[in-house]
Amino acid sequence: MLPTYVRAVAVGEECGEFLALDLGGTNFRVLLITLEGECRSTMRSKIYRVPDYVQKGTGTALFDHIAACLAKFMQE
Repeated sequence: MLPTYVRAVAVGEECGEFLALDLGGTNFRVLLITLEGECRSTMRSKIYRVPDYVQKGTGTALFDHIAACLAKFMQE
């Protein structure tokens, strides 16, 4: 079992913006979660396809693709 580093349970008053990234085999998902306190939150997400040449290419190609997707997401 892996250790958890959670030191406290959320109480609903948390505030801030959090970026979540999910890289699967054929898709890369980017989520921006905004916690507004008082148990309120919003989420914006976008799914980007990972092209075949990136899937079969180098690590540099993969991270360049991730960076390009993040740049597009933040501009929208």
